[in-house]
Amino acid sequence: MASISPSSSNTTTTPSAADLTKQLRLHEVAIAELNNQPSSRAVYQRNGNLFFRTTIQTATATEQSKNSLLVSHLSSFLEETKVLRCQAILIIIVIFLFSKFVLGRTTRVGQSEAKNSEFFFVVIC
Repeated sequence: MASISPSSSNTTTTPSAADLTKQLRLHEVAIAELNNQPSSRAVYQRNGNLFFRTTIQTATATEQSKNSLLVSHLSSFLEETKVLRCQAILIIIVIFLFSKFVLGRTTRVGQSEAKNSEFFFVVIC
C-alpha cells in the first residue's frame, strides 16, 4: 500500500527557501503518486508518529492543502527576503551618498557642509 511521506518541519528555526521548496516537491510527488493509484485502494496516511488508513481522495485532499500552505509560506518568505534586499540596497545608496556628498567635500568649510549634513539626516530619518 502507498504511504505518504511526512513533511519534516524544523520548529526551532525558520526554514529557508530551499527547505520549503524541498517540502513542496515532496508533497507534489505524494499527490502524483496518489493520483496514479486505483481509487478503490486504501492508503495509510501519517499523522504525527501514527499511520491511519484512509481513502485516496482524503489523502490527496490533505496533501493538496499542505501543498497550498507551503506555497503561501514560500511566497511570504520570498517577499520578506525581497524587502530585506531592498533595505540593504537603500542602506548602500545612503552610505554612497554620504561618502560622496559629505566626506568627499571635506575641503569646503561652511554652508555647503551643513547643507549636506542636513541632507544625510533627512535621508536616514
